[in-house]
Amino acid sequence: MLYLLSCSLSPKMKILLLCLLAAVVTAIPYSDYEEREIKDSIEKKNVDKFEDTSSEEVKDDFEKFMEENDERDSVIENIRMEYNDEKHVIDVKFGSSSLGGETEQLEDTWQDELDPKCSLDGVWYNEVGSELILHHTTDGHLVGEYRTAVEIKPGYAGKSFSVVRGNAAAESKTFGFTVVWSKGGSVTSWTGQCIVCNGKEILKTTWILTSAIERCEDQWQANRIGQNVFTREEQQPGPRKEDDTHIPFHVDHKQW
Repeated sequence: MLYLLSCSLSPKMKILLLCLLAAVVTAIPYSDYEEREIKDSIEKKNVDKFEDTSSEEVKDDFEKFMEENDERDSVIENIRMEYNDEKHVIDVKFGSSSLGGETEQLEDTWQDELDPKCSLDGVWYNEVGSELILHHTTDGHLVGEYRTAVEIKPGYAGKSFSVVRGNAAAESKTFGFTVVWSKGGSVTSWTGQCIVCNGKEILKTTWILTSAIERCEDQWQANRIGQNVFTREEQQPGPRKEDDTHIPFHVDHKQW
């Protein structure tokens, strides 16, 4: 019918009819099959492109992972080496190394750093100038000499140094000792503890002095209580064993 119609039309109308038919054909939608083929083709191209891109990304990620894994192994190895070094030090300190006497020395040093010890042995001086010499025996006794720099009255301290007797457990910081002055005219007892303050050994003590009385009503004045701090360094001048001075009035020939 279109043929018959075209035969009766003028050339211009024929051209116009062809253009109209072309427009109509262009506007006709694809069939479902054709549309599916086109979509599949596009998706395939996108998938191929994605696979190519993903392959490169996976490769980069894998290489990055291997580098990080190498770094992690390196860190682990360093930690293992540090652990072995620390373990060696611990072994040395606790005697599981084969270093012999050096091991025990290192262990003692390590313990001293953690818990500094204060030794009662040796020479001590208090704030009034008295000298105390102590010897701490292995069975817990304290023996020694005391040279006082003060006395209530001339002669009360005796004519020589006084003997120290006391007790302190082998590993204990606390102690107690007593000095009998002038054959019993008076007696003083100290209790205290040996501590390390700012790296220095100190004896912190409290004392009680009891003097002999003649009358019962004088008992109220028989006792005196005070405190002394003994250090390794001299705090005041006083009688000294090395100077062969033992009681207060032997120091520079004057009475304390």
